[in-house]
Amino acid sequence: MQTISITTKVETYEDNMSRSFLIAVDESNAQTQRIIDYQNRRNAGEINADQSQKAIGFIQQIVRNLKVYEVINPYATKLQLPEKVHKIRRLNEMYQAVIKQVTFLNQYNRKLTKDNQLLTEIEDIEQATEILFESIVLKVDELDGSLRQFFERLKKHVKNENQDFLQREIRQEFGLSKTQVQRYINSLLELEYLKQTGGYANKGIKYKICYWDNHQKLRMEIKDYLLNQIENLKQV
Repeated sequence: MQTISITTKVETYEDNMSRSFLIAVDESNAQTQRIIDYQNRRNAGEINADQSQKAIGFIQQIVRNLKVYEVINPYATKLQLPEKVHKIRRLNEMYQAVIKQVTFLNQYNRKLTKDNQLLTEIEDIEQATEILFESIVLKVDELDGSLRQFFERLKKHVKNENQDFLQREIRQEFGLSKTQVQRYINSLLELEYLKQTGGYANKGIKYKICYWDNHQKLRMEIKDYLLNQIENLKQV
């Protein structure tokens, strides 16, 4: 049985995390603007509801026409996840399962063995890797999705390691509630990404970033690792 769990908590029970595909809501200003634009277009009558329903019906019909097959991935023994990934045993099984699911969805363009088994192709591995990439990154990152997004915004705002800041300043700049900012700050203090540098409780505590990690570099390393692996399969 498959379930979906949604939480606003910064921390999640670790054993559940290792069994799940992790995703984080895009809280960027660009995504917010896309949502607002869609809402405005819908309310202005610019979104065709009939076309949306036709698209949903088309997808439902495709799913109904899928046949039951056992999927065999002949490349399975040549696929590895980066060693930095936490709980790699469970994630590896998830990775292989997603590849099989993609193969299953692409079944009308895939070959069958003499035993009527569906064969995975490299294109399925590429699609599965793209689907699972953000979840893999989240399992490598010490910060969860929402905390990572907050910290990356904070680094852009602060700009350098010598600049301190107040929670009030961040609340006003980011448009977040006091509770949200306090939760993020406490987590970053506990993980030693931030430190208190002065101030007073009644006037505001000052903080500095004491650990400037390079998240974009980590993302690129993981992406390059996975894509190079797929390219090597194509050369065989």
